[in-house]
Amino acid sequence: MMWEANMLKKFAVICTLMLCVLVAGCSDDQTATVIPQPETKQTQNNKNQEITVTVYRAPVNGEEYLLPEKVTRKSGAMTAPEIALDILVNSSPQDTAKMVSLFPKGTKIRTMKIEDGTAYVDFSKEITNVPQGSYTELMLTTAIVNTLTEFPEIKKVQILVDGKKIASLKGHTDILDPLERNTTLLKK
Repeated sequence: MMWEANMLKKFAVICTLMLCVLVAGCSDDQTATVIPQPETKQTQNNKNQEITVTVYRAPVNGEEYLLPEKVTRKSGAMTAPEIALDILVNSSPQDTAKMVSLFPKGTKIRTMKIEDGTAYVDFSKEITNVPQGSYTELMLTTAIVNTLTEFPEIKKVQILVDGKKIASLKGHTDILDPLERNTTLLKK
């Protein structure tokens, strides 16, 4: 009899706790708490997933067009646009006989965020060390924009330097406002 009374009390406590959880879950408060989940094999596999992106590079011969380069890399914790930008800024072309990277030494990607179809890319001040000349500045800015607008969620690109909008990198290409894809510089 005593055993049954203890079991009945435990059952009542459990039912009360469940009722509290149920009532709390049905309240008008719409805030949600996200509890980080431990990494599973699935999330680890996504980090090891290979992704292929297209980046645009200038030709070695100095002609005024951009060449597409497909590059495959493990995704890690980066999004596809972040991977493409990282490859564009921090790696040499696969075919150095045909393509060249125009990024000045020491250029860093400080941040990148996408809002309402515009990618805001903040570079370190070293990007302004681009060699003097309208060709290099045009090709560099267009390579950034065309690489990022390969992704459907990005329609425009705002280039920032040390967190600020600037008129141009060296006085030739206006980057004060977001730039759209330039298909006239893509080799046909």
